[in-house]
Amino acid sequence: MADSRWVSLALLVSTVLSCEALRTCARKKLKSRYRPLFVEFVSTLQLCCCVHELRLLGEHGAADPQLLLILVYAVTMVNVLTFAGATCNPNGTLEQLLSGRASLGSRTWPWLACQFGAALLARFGMARLWTLKLSPLHSLGCLECQSGIHTDDLLLATGVEAFCAFVVQNSLLYVRGKQLKYQAHVFAAIVVLLVYAGGNITGAVFNQALAFSIYFHCKGNTFLEYAVVYWLGPAIGMAFSVVLCDCIFPRLSSSCARKSKCSSKGEKTN
Repeated sequence: MADSRWVSLALLVSTVLSCEALRTCARKKLKSRYRPLFVEFVSTLQLCCCVHELRLLGEHGAADPQLLLILVYAVTMVNVLTFAGATCNPNGTLEQLLSGRASLGSRTWPWLACQFGAALLARFGMARLWTLKLSPLHSLGCLECQSGIHTDDLLLATGVEAFCAFVVQNSLLYVRGKQLKYQAHVFAAIVVLLVYAGGNITGAVFNQALAFSIYFHCKGNTFLEYAVVYWLGPAIGMAFSVVLCDCIFPRLSSSCARKSKCSSKGEKTN
């Protein structure tokens, strides 16, 4: 399987370089109106293709757990550095809608369509690529895939995805505005920790489009079960993060500020 690892690494590098070339062409050729949507589509395609290859490495034992986590860290960091502002996650799009920074018609539905369209293209594109049997590992990729849900307790699986999405959403709020390199390292480390903690239960996907690409066609669970775990779970985690950060924390802060002001006035009066 050593040769297979090198082939997979070459495919990962080729995917990133190809998508980066498409983004560069879009900046030069496309009108500013369509450029963000195209970048969102290409970046989501890059994410899904890379995770398809990583899943293949992990499921068939071509990479031991330590090596796989290193690859997850490296791929995540490269993706963050090359995504050029794309969210590549329906949760990010829905978060903008819930927080009032985007409208339903102009900013939400087109982005969701791009994300799920790229996810679907990545699924069929990688399946087609694996039929070329570039390595023994890719010959195994042509076999029917297995569900990423490794527990019979769907409530637990949904909770894991919700918790992962909650942590990721709060992490993004924390690193927002920080330098890009610092943001990439922090986010990659958080993703690795979540994959390590929850990967043996659900795969720790916390991305509806990505889950749709890599798991929804696999045997082991129904479409409804996949939707509850991989779509509803992350949405719940994201919504709780928005409520906590946009509603509860600001009110607590303003309440504490008022109490502090009142106490300072009382001290002056005395």
